[in-house]
Amino acid sequence: MGEKEKILMVGMEFATFAEFKDVLRDHAIKNKYDIKFVKNDGKRVTCICRNECGWRIHASKRKSNSAIVISTFNDEHNCSEVQTSRLATSSYLAKKYVHRFRRDPEWKNSGFMGQITDDLNLIVNRFKIYRAKRKCQLMIDGTHEDQFSKIREYCQLVLKTNPGSVARVDACLEPDGKSTRFERLFFSLNAIWRGFKEGCRPFIGLNSCFLKTHYNQHLLSAIGRDRDNSFYPVAIGIVEAETKET
Repeated sequence: MGEKEKILMVGMEFATFAEFKDVLRDHAIKNKYDIKFVKNDGKRVTCICRNECGWRIHASKRKSNSAIVISTFNDEHNCSEVQTSRLATSSYLAKKYVHRFRRDPEWKNSGFMGQITDDLNLIVNRFKIYRAKRKCQLMIDGTHEDQFSKIREYCQLVLKTNPGSVARVDACLEPDGKSTRFERLFFSLNAIWRGFKEGCRPFIGLNSCFLKTHYNQHLLSAIGRDRDNSFYPVAIGIVEAETKET
């Protein structure tokens, strides 16, 4: 079931311009209006019909409490409906349906497209669906940069809660000579080492594979064999390339 649309009217208040534009975008998409912003700054937002049929809305910031208030709204619209909307961007769709992807990460493209049709009565191409799903994933999991920025903190937590473990992070200087970036990681838990000594054959194999990210890094792993002849991970490393040094 789609979200209930807010009814726009003169005097309606919003906390921010972003909130106002989100509601306005929903209104235009659900009613199949083709609108455009003619004023859009930190003090006011004015939007009209792209075909200039007379539809117009204007909101500005109130001086007394900084609330955003609709001061003018002519909702008479006599243009033909649009089947596709410029306002229904991949970012808009991602923000609108990210909660669904949190519940069902395996939600299919066909289901996503059908839900958009039911809620918004819009035709959306598969490329926009793909971009929206990708942005949903970034909203949920965060970017690679966000994750890399937390590695050192995570390793410190591992060492604190798992005495005897090894978690080492190496960083290198950026070309500007001021900031640093992640370079390598070596990681092994103390419990894994104890399990290897007590229950595995005295043999360690080495393996390497590519990590499927745009950083082109390698995952190095030390693997043992337990009594059931199954693989037993001993330690892992993430490095920039498979070389003698790394």
